[in-house]
Amino acid sequence: AFGGRAGDVVELVIDGPSGRFFENSQTLDRDQAQFYRASGKRLRAPLSPGAYEGTVILRRDGTEISRRTVPLRVE
Repeated sequence: AFGGRAGDVVELVIDGPSGRFFENSQTLDRDQAQFYRASGKRLRAPLSPGAYEGTVILRRDGTEISRRTVPLRVE
């Protein structure tokens, strides 16, 4: 992402066929012209087949300023 400021919150959410699969929030500790954040969940079994959707939301002072959603299908 671009233009992050200290205090911005990056939310990472994955929804699956059975509902919310994963969510995580991270607060930026400093201003960054470009930044990358990753998060994850260790799988104990293969993903269930179906439609998944990953969403990243950037919030500043509690207001959503950017959102990106990516669909994925697991067969």
